[in-house]
Amino acid sequence: MSVFLRPVEHTNAHPYLILDSGAYSAWKSGKVVDLAAYEAYLRTVKDYLLTAVTLDTIPGAAGRFATDHENEAACIASFKIWKRLRAGPVPVFPVFHQSDHKRWLWRYLEEGATYIGISPTDSFPADVRQHWLITVHQHLLDNGVKLNREVFTHALGVFAPSFLPKMRGMVWSADASSLMQWCTTRRLAFPLRHDGKISHTAEFESIARVYVGERGHHHDSVDAGAVEHYLHAIGMGDHYRRVGERIVMDIYALTAANLRIANLVMALSGVRCFLAGSDQRVMRQAAVEGQYPYLLATYASITEKAGSTIERLYHRNLKLPGSRGRPPTVIAQTNTRGLFDLPPTS
Repeated sequence: MSVFLRPVEHTNAHPYLILDSGAYSAWKSGKVVDLAAYEAYLRTVKDYLLTAVTLDTIPGAAGRFATDHENEAACIASFKIWKRLRAGPVPVFPVFHQSDHKRWLWRYLEEGATYIGISPTDSFPADVRQHWLITVHQHLLDNGVKLNREVFTHALGVFAPSFLPKMRGMVWSADASSLMQWCTTRRLAFPLRHDGKISHTAEFESIARVYVGERGHHHDSVDAGAVEHYLHAIGMGDHYRRVGERIVMDIYALTAANLRIANLVMALSGVRCFLAGSDQRVMRQAAVEGQYPYLLATYASITEKAGSTIERLYHRNLKLPGSRGRPPTVIAQTNTRGLFDLPPTS
């Protein structure tokens, strides 16, 4: 448990790896994750994982809310599966959903769970999901649970840069695929001040994105000069080119730049932001070149059975499948102090 008591890290020799079962993604697509196969894979990669997510049962069907009966049946099934998986060699954490009754949260704690996934429901608006996250953690604190000392939580599918700082001291870690999606859709993310201008300090109000790809017509109302200034401020001045009023970056440089947002959010919130997704170019840049410490892989997208996908992420010098040679080494500034030390443009 000592690893959970360490402060947030921005680089690390070996990543902290979480393996997610992919139950929710499979459920949305109408597929099923084989429990025995997932159990066997966990045994195969046990030496590389910090922890794994249980294969939880999702109630109801996509496109509608589950009934109370469906919710309770799913909770019973999920509890049984968690008890089976936790008997294996990998620490497996349970998941408490927004639709679950609070007694299930306490049942997991009574059974000895010390790391618990807290999962908001996508069907609700962002403000409702965020309010629920705060309420759950406040409920734990009010009932004597020592968060981030004896019990640790992981917010599943949560990466809201303006929200996570509100969870300081409550949530230990969080993950979302949004960071990877920004990279694969060629969007550079950058912080904005309260007046809507790019922030060059450690403080920001929101996150904006601008298209930095070569193809398509995207009418972003962002000044290219201000974006250039931001890139120079984070040490990326040599890793873009200007094409008219557009900033163009390859996916490796873009990944390095976007990971600065994750590092900034971690510095402000104390919440470890796990990079989730399946794009091997982005994962390689983050894992190998950027030495980014927090990675989440999804079992549902893994086709091999020998554990090579996880081994390559853990041993960063191993070539990831699908990569063509070694991408250029691009590491933006990792020290959050002075990260935005240039004066803001007028």
